[in-house]
Amino acid sequence: MTRPHFSEIFRFGVRQKVVLILLAVLTVAITLSSWMLFRQQSERIEQESRQNNEYTMNYVSRSLAYSVVGFDYHTIQLLLDELIQFDDIVYARVLSPKGNIMAEAGTLPADEETTALLTSPIELNGQSVGELVMGVSNARIIAEVNEQRNLLIQRELFIIVLIAIGEFLALSYLIIRPITVISRALTSNADDEGLIERDIPLHSRDEFGDMARRFNLMRQRLNEAHYTLETRIVAADNELRDANQQLIRKSHRLRRANEQLRKLTITDGLTGLFNRRHFETLLRMAASASQRYSESYSVLLIDLDRFKGINDRYGHDAGDIVLKTMAKLLKAVTRSTDTVCRIGGEEFVVVCKHTDADTSTRIAEKIRARIEATPVQTPYGTITLTTSIGIATIPDAFDGQDAERLMKLADIALYHSKRVGRNCATHCRDLPESSAGAGTGVRAGS
Repeated sequence: MTRPHFSEIFRFGVRQKVVLILLAVLTVAITLSSWMLFRQQSERIEQESRQNNEYTMNYVSRSLAYSVVGFDYHTIQLLLDELIQFDDIVYARVLSPKGNIMAEAGTLPADEETTALLTSPIELNGQSVGELVMGVSNARIIAEVNEQRNLLIQRELFIIVLIAIGEFLALSYLIIRPITVISRALTSNADDEGLIERDIPLHSRDEFGDMARRFNLMRQRLNEAHYTLETRIVAADNELRDANQQLIRKSHRLRRANEQLRKLTITDGLTGLFNRRHFETLLRMAASASQRYSESYSVLLIDLDRFKGINDRYGHDAGDIVLKTMAKLLKAVTRSTDTVCRIGGEEFVVVCKHTDADTSTRIAEKIRARIEATPVQTPYGTITLTTSIGIATIPDAFDGQDAERLMKLADIALYHSKRVGRNCATHCRDLPESSAGAGTGVRAGS
């Protein structure tokens, strides 16, 4: 028996040449496509990260403006503590115009390559009142980019291998068959889904029979691959739905976090009441509603009597307990339609909707009596409180439909309550003419 020649065993025929050429072209094409896709995804991820960071910096800077101007260190610290709970934000601090640190949260990692230190001025009315410094970790972005790169490489290798196998099988079984046999075998031999329904009815022992058997085998494998691919498509579709649901849940969590951040910007950190910023907005809305719809609003300006003496005698911890108790009493006494705010150290204000002068006076007297009748229990002793209240109503006898005018009238009424002996409520309409135009002078601790 004659042994085959070496050149016949390792013959580099047409089939091998076509496979290699197509494989090379596909490898280059898929590699370039994957590289371009990877680059686009990387740029998109980085751009989204930059946009999110800029949005967060701008939003937080605006939120901090009033707290920085008012040197409200407690609120600033609460905002920074909430800020570093967000993904990727590991450090934050607020600097005063002189460069002093007003608040700081989180720590900067030692690895500076994975952390970006961003700064943004804190501006109010176009003027810089401080600076926000925020450390953003790039570790998640780097990990996500690396993961995308690995997935693209794996997909590229899988596609190349799959295409190489498909090319080899197709060329092995189809290139030698006569064109007429191929035409007859393939005519009306595939369903709507592209599956080959019938075998080639050729069983001779010559080359045509061998090619027919190989083609039938290929038909079986292609159909199996089609079913496998359909299964994978279904699985991929389910995974895509799951990923979409996760994105929706993350979006809901982000909206809740933004809502919490918004509440922090309008809430007093100690008492949980609305702060001065929200009160000023509410007062402007009340003045506008009164002018447009002739609705009556009343403002009750409430000041704790001799609060400075409480702090001096019992300490600031007891003073904080008194302020918290004051907030709870105001919430309990006022109506559900009334809004209670803390606008200063021991100054509170209640905005009452649809309330005329008589009703607002009764509400103020109810508040005054309730606070006087409720001693505050503290670890440092029992403290009896009294309050002085100034009331103004729009529209009233002073035509005070302007927000600033309304607040001025309430302040004058409060001053009168302090001057006549404290622990009383005064409506601005009841002021004597000598007091109606008087300036205010009694404030914190009075």
